[in-house]
Amino acid sequence: MPRTARQHSDTGVYHVMMRGIDRRDIFVDDQDRGKFIKTLRAVAFPEDRDGNPLPPYCNIHAYCLMDNHIHLLIAEGTEGIGTVMKRIGVSYVSYYNKRHGHLGPLFHDRFRSEPVGDTGYFITLLRYIHQNPVQAEMVASPDQYRWSSWKEYSSGNLSSGKAICARTLPFASLP
Repeated sequence: MPRTARQHSDTGVYHVMMRGIDRRDIFVDDQDRGKFIKTLRAVAFPEDRDGNPLPPYCNIHAYCLMDNHIHLLIAEGTEGIGTVMKRIGVSYVSYYNKRHGHLGPLFHDRFRSEPVGDTGYFITLLRYIHQNPVQAEMVASPDQYRWSSWKEYSSGNLSSGKAICARTLPFASLP
């Protein structure tokens, strides 16, 4: 039976979720989480072989790395969502498999995505993604969780060189 076609977002903005196969952890330690963050930075701020900046493959608006799953709020850039997620997945899985002597897939099935069509839903998702570790009772508040984009927002660090998240709303003119 063929799988259902991915729902297309007219705005190019998606809430993306990736889960570990059999709900297993996809991060063993902070080194793994750091590598995933570097992978996100590489698709948001790509460079050519000489280190010259290229147009972004995507704009990342929020992320949260949980033990066995990931949430991203992402807008297409020069590449479609499928190509961007393939870049992220292939890069991280090849690193993970090499480092941990693992063979085969790390993620359950293909990534899930939901189109984001308006500013209200976008803001709701920002809140949901950053509250994920609180809801999982890992921390008491989002600012205590190191592996999400919350601190970029709460500290006003969206303009720092270390920020991954895009600095503007993806569709400021929409309702």
